[in-house]
Amino acid sequence: MSAAAPVSSGVPTFLTGLRGELSLMRLRPVVWVSLGIWAACIALFAYLVAYLTTVGAQWYTPEQQGMFVRAMLPEGTSYYVLASLPLYGAPQFAILGAILGAIDYSSGTVRAVVSRFTGRAQFMAARLTGLLIIALAAAVVTLLVSVVSSVVVALVSGNSITFPPLSALITTLGAAWLVAAAFIALGFAAGTLARRVVLAVVLAVVWVLGVESLLIGMLAPVVPFLGVLQGYLPVGATTSLAASFVPAGQQTVPALTAATTPAVAVAVLAAWTALAAWVAFRSFGRRDLA
Repeated sequence: MSAAAPVSSGVPTFLTGLRGELSLMRLRPVVWVSLGIWAACIALFAYLVAYLTTVGAQWYTPEQQGMFVRAMLPEGTSYYVLASLPLYGAPQFAILGAILGAIDYSSGTVRAVVSRFTGRAQFMAARLTGLLIIALAAAVVTLLVSVVSSVVVALVSGNSITFPPLSALITTLGAAWLVAAAFIALGFAAGTLARRVVLAVVLAVVWVLGVESLLIGMLAPVVPFLGVLQGYLPVGATTSLAASFVPAGQQTVPALTAATTPAVAVAVLAAWTALAAWVAFRSFGRRDLA
């Protein structure tokens, strides 16, 4: 009886599985590279390039230039960075999720780790919870880079540094976390189904950029059905959610068009997150790991 105790105590639980998953993610270069690329996209495209192409541009009136610059100032950190989520954030998060979902299959790591658990459910639950934490880290990076970049814009343009209320920033953080979680989960589901990194990344990119952003995005203004459908897809819901944060009379670069209400956008993103998690969970539980 005494010899059996160490064996049972060594069986991983959900919490030990979560700690192991977070430790593994912390050591994966793809996580840090992905977050670094996303941070660079915000700083370079959303702020630096947008500022340089706005100030003094002949295609904008002085009033428009002033409006766009105000959005880039610290007072706009509660909404401005969210405009980058549909174009830059969505594909980046989906690619990250796809790699995390598929990377352990080719190396055989997943078979070695899951064999230590009493069942697959605990292991997959720990992995999915880990994704939510990674999404929170992505949201924190989003807001921090926006804050730092906006301060730089304020100093360069000679404007005052005034931030929105903390409650507004927390709400922005929550919106960014919801979007990141949705696309990381979608990519993870693709990775779990494909079990090949390249194939999973291709699937994620084709859907986010090819189908939603290009095909449906371009046809939605002229095809009524696609215009309605757009708001119930992840990228369309992200655009609608980001647009709802923009104050009345203000505009961002680029301009955002809402296809649904904020409540519907939140529900759609939450539903896609849950669906992706369910697909990954069911696929992992029913298919052979070989």
